[in-house]
Amino acid sequence: IVGMIINFAPQMLVELDLAAWRVVEPEALAVALPALAEQLEPEELTQLQAIQLAGSGASPEPAPLPESWVQMAGEAGFDLESTADINPEAMAALSGAAPQLLDELDTTTLLSFEPEVLASLPEAYVTGLDEKLQETLLIIVVRASQVAEEEVTPGEAPLIEPAQIGRASCR
Repeated sequence: IVGMIINFAPQMLVELDLAAWRVVEPEALAVALPALAEQLEPEELTQLQAIQLAGSGASPEPAPLPESWVQMAGEAGFDLESTADINPEAMAALSGAAPQLLDELDTTTLLSFEPEVLASLPEAYVTGLDEKLQETLLIIVVRASQVAEEEVTPGEAPLIEPAQIGRASCR
């Protein structure tokens, strides 16, 4: 259907706001994103791309970590370079030891973490983010959880619980 709209009535695409695009099925969003690219702000496009990736089960493209993260990890004997090097436990340790490091993450870097890492972000940090970005993070975690549930055999627990986002312990 989205493909038909793109071909026959592309002006209809701009009538949907960002909130509506966030809940579009990943397959339809993948078709619409190229047509929306010029009409959206770069940050909005980045958020929709991250939602689409999570909903399709794909991993985000790793992004370089801020230099302060790399230095702090190096001082502790760890070699961290990109968002792919951070797992939920590492995020909890870093944000617990130096929560100010989270303030150095821009939207692109933040959305480059795996959904399970996003789910481990401290609640105080998440609630301090822009409301649209908070919503995007929640949708990413929920979509990834849905994909994980589809891959879970009966009797196993899903990999990510949507309620986990922003509620991780930072001991």
